[in-house]
Amino acid sequence: MTQTYFLSSPVIFANAGIHAAAGNPDFRFRGNDGGMTGMAKMKPANRGFSLVEIMVALVIGMIGVLVIMQVARTSEAQKRMTTGSGDAQNNGALAIYSIQRDIKQGGYGFNAHELLRGCSLDASEANTVAAIELPDLKPITINPPAEWNLLPSGDTGADTLLIVYGSSAGAPEGDTVVDDTYSNSDCYGIGSVGHFKDGDWAVAAPSSDSGTCELVMSEASLIKPGNICPNANPDMDTTSTEVRNWVIVPAADGHKAVINDLLFNFGSELKIIGYAIRDGQLTTCDYLAKPFIDCRERGNWLVVADGIVSLKAIAASSATTGVSAIQLALAVRNGEWNKDPVTTTAPTWSGGEIDLSTLENWQNYRYQIYETVVPLRNIPWMEKP
Repeated sequence: MTQTYFLSSPVIFANAGIHAAAGNPDFRFRGNDGGMTGMAKMKPANRGFSLVEIMVALVIGMIGVLVIMQVARTSEAQKRMTTGSGDAQNNGALAIYSIQRDIKQGGYGFNAHELLRGCSLDASEANTVAAIELPDLKPITINPPAEWNLLPSGDTGADTLLIVYGSSAGAPEGDTVVDDTYSNSDCYGIGSVGHFKDGDWAVAAPSSDSGTCELVMSEASLIKPGNICPNANPDMDTTSTEVRNWVIVPAADGHKAVINDLLFNFGSELKIIGYAIRDGQLTTCDYLAKPFIDCRERGNWLVVADGIVSLKAIAASSATTGVSAIQLALAVRNGEWNKDPVTTTAPTWSGGEIDLSTLENWQNYRYQIYETVVPLRNIPWMEKP
């Protein structure tokens, strides 16, 4: 075994000399300088971080984490707000486009409103599921009365719309009856060609404004050239210079036409469409769409767009044609909820304030207002001086 001596005392030094003299091969002699000829130096003690240094490092690290978290939270909030604004813009654009498209078509196919004012329309034959009766036939009705029993209630404070239009290529002011010889079989001679076809929905209406009338919509049938009306005399004149076509329009319990009365053709796809705001969504229902449904049931309404919290509409009226344009506004909510109130006053449009106070935490959301004026393009040109 190797033995090492440090020359730190005379006794140790003497022992070292004895070993060296005896020729001990395992003997090692270290001097004071750490070499082989002097005393070995003591190794310094290992040192770590002090408590103060550790605390300073922790504080710096915590500050860094807090800064990173704050930047990340701000960035995420900005991202959500931007995304919410984009969603609100998309929903608002989709909603107002859908309503505009239908409002512009309002009244198509029955533009003689000075004659039809006050008339009711029974369209029950066109829907095999639910009876559809309009007590007052108009291109557009804002907030149909509850007694009509047509539109389920919408959100408080929001308006509802009922829009009616046809799809016919016939005369929008109606086709004049020029021969009523066979009116007992609801077969009428008209002086036009190509305005009716099998399967079109039509009504017979009086030629003058009677103040009230009951119109019953029926499925029309066109009498082909060379054929005659049902129950007609075999010698029926089908070559009259006045009669260009014979058409069957069953009157049922409605108005039975006579000479100079009018036949209105709604086309094969009459539209009766409702719009309402429900649970912060724009919903719609087509009363005569197939497969048939009952739009009086709230669950049958379809969602057009989310985030639409209010709909406001004002009718621009004319003395002779009634409604000629609709001033329309939609309140669209940004889906991003804010901890602190960000909307302190009710949103406004040209028609006044839009009351949103019935909505929970309404002040913690931002809103965008989409507003436009939609002309009923099928009406103004029918106005008479």
